[in-house]
Amino acid sequence: KVFDLNGKQVLQTNTATQIGINQTSIKIDGLVSGIYFVHISGNKGDSSQLKFVKN
Repeated sequence: KVFDLNGKQVLQTNTATQIGINQTSIKIDGLVSGIYFVHISGNKGDSSQLKFVKN
């Protein structure tokens, strides 16, 4: 899930993964310039969050 600075969800995608290191891409063409937060969660309750800036 991708959230803007106001906490509004602006994107969501589901990706099947395998054990180990995984990589995926998200299309951000439709987002306006600004700061966003990506929240990644797994089905075992594990999660991670990162910030990115779109210029």
